[in-house]
Amino acid sequence: ADGRTPADLAALRGHAAALEMLARAGAPLADRDAAGRVPAHFAAMHGCAAALEALARLGAPLSERDDAGWTPAHWAAFNGRAAALEALDAAGADLSVPNSNGDTPADLAADEVLHPAALRALWLSGADCDSAAGLAAQNGRGDALADATPAAGALRRVRVAARRGELGE
Repeated sequence: ADGRTPADLAALRGHAAALEMLARAGAPLADRDAAGRVPAHFAAMHGCAAALEALARLGAPLSERDDAGWTPAHWAAFNGRAAALEALDAAGADLSVPNSNGDTPADLAADEVLHPAALRALWLSGADCDSAAGLAAQNGRGDALADATPAAGALRRVRVAARRGELGE
């Protein structure tokens, strides 16, 4: 068995009312599944902002690390779930914490598959996006990243100007 609780299932389906009912009935909102995930991980990875908002109201943990060191923000960023990132930010979750490999949520949004909406949500929250800009440029996606964050757009403009020799020596 994977150890998922009724709260995990309600969170991954985005059922905020079910989460509230479970909490009123005394169901735990911080129990971990076999991979160390709590309900907020499931809501974030599936982009269920309403479930995250309900979990925040109910006092559930929103920044817990799973067994791989990923927080709900890591899962939301990796899957491109901008609304989930906005809900986590509004609830005060830390969106810049690195996972066990040193990757921030912004790094995950910029690496492998670029998620501009998720990067924009992270940038607007004040999360550190500097390393993400480098990852996107390194992976040949600097142009797409420029649309996601003003900082990355400025970085791209500087690189273009440098290639053209417009910056001098």
